Amino acid sequence: MDFARSIFLIPLLIVLLTTDNQRCNAMDDAIKEMIQSLHDACVEDTGVDESLIAAANNPGPLPDNQLLKCYMKCLMEEIGVLEGTTFDSEAFLDMLPDSMKTDVEPAIHNCKDTTGSDGCDLGYNLNACFKNFDPAHYMLF
Repeated sequence: MDFARSIFLIPLLIVLLTTDNQRCNAMDDAIKEMIQSLHDACVEDTGVDESLIAAANNPGPLPDNQLLKCYMKCLMEEIGVLEGTTFDSEAFLDMLPDSMKTDVEPAIHNCKDTTGSDGCDLGYNLNACFKNFDPAHYMLF
C-alpha cells in the first residue's frame, strides 16, 4: 500500500475502531472500497477466516486466534502505526483531523502502553484494549 493511501486510511481506521455503525453506514463508496482493499490484502496475507473478524465485533472478548491476531497486526502495519512490537500512538493521533480527536484520543491514550510478545500479539492486545475501553464503539473490518 502506498504512503499517501496509508495516511488517508489512518484516521478512517481510528474512526472505525471508535465510532458507531451509523457513521460507518454513511461512508462514501470510495472510502468503503479502500477499506475493503485493505481488508482483502490482510485476509490474503494472514489466511484469517472472515467469521473470526465478524466474531470480533460481537459483545464480549475478542476471539483468541493467531490468524486473527496477525490480521490485526497487518491492518495496523499497513496504516503505519505498528512496527514490530512498537505502537506509535503519537503518529496515530497526529494524523487525525481535529474533529475526530475528541472521540478517539481517550482510547488511544488509554491503550498507548499496551505491549505484546510480537507484532501479532501487540495488534491483538491493542484491539482488545480499544474494545474493552469503549465496546459500544469498537468495530473491526
